[in-house]
Amino acid sequence: MDGKTFGIYCCGPTVYGPAHIGNFRSFVLQDVLRRVLEVGGMRTRHVRNITDVDDKTIRDSQAAGKALGDFTAQWTERFHEDCRKLNCLPPHVEPSAVAHLPEQIAMIESLIEKGHAYQSEDGSVYF
Repeated sequence: MDGKTFGIYCCGPTVYGPAHIGNFRSFVLQDVLRRVLEVGGMRTRHVRNITDVDDKTIRDSQAAGKALGDFTAQWTERFHEDCRKLNCLPPHVEPSAVAHLPEQIAMIESLIEKGHAYQSEDGSVYF
């Protein structure tokens, strides 16, 4: 909150299949919070990411014989359709993981260089 705008960052779905009621609990709560703040006169900036690349999306796209982007696009659209059915407001910004891979890699490299993260023998990075 910067005094004028209440920022809401929420983790969005990993799009490798349909979201379930447990996932939507979080998204509906985000929507309720935003609406309450806005009715109370606050400006909001709602950001919710889409995780469109991870082990599950890669695994399931390969199993389906589809390109990763095509595979995740279908599930992203399904997620948006389900949100509309629940009458959830769309976020103001919805970045996807794939669109920001260079920035993520640079951030991880910076954390390692500063000693705030380390790489394990299998290549995983922990911080």
